[in-house]
Amino acid sequence: MKKLIIVLSIPVALFSCSGKNNYTLETFYSNEKSNGDTTLSADKDKISADDDSTAFIKARQKFHDLAGKTGDKRGRPVKFTLRNHDGVIVIPPGTDTANYDRNAYPNQRSPD
Repeated sequence: MKKLIIVLSIPVALFSCSGKNNYTLETFYSNEKSNGDTTLSADKDKISADDDSTAFIKARQKFHDLAGKTGDKRGRPVKFTLRNHDGVIVIPPGTDTANYDRNAYPNQRSPD
């Protein structure tokens, strides 16, 4: 019986340690109306990655792919934010967090 439990627990351990984390990519679009007004809308998408750096690189690539497309009825992509599963904004890899301008995101929680 103990051997059966050990054999069955090995696949569970392997799948639970896959290292994939879920992130939310929010892309903001600027859309100019015929009357001269500009609206800002957002669209959310999910990204899976092993760590914050990889997730940010994937998000940036997806944003650049969207920016390269023309004729999107949502408008022109102007910026994006990436949040981890706790809702904390992920900043670009290699950025010094001590000097990062937190004023741009006043509701940002500390990662500590």
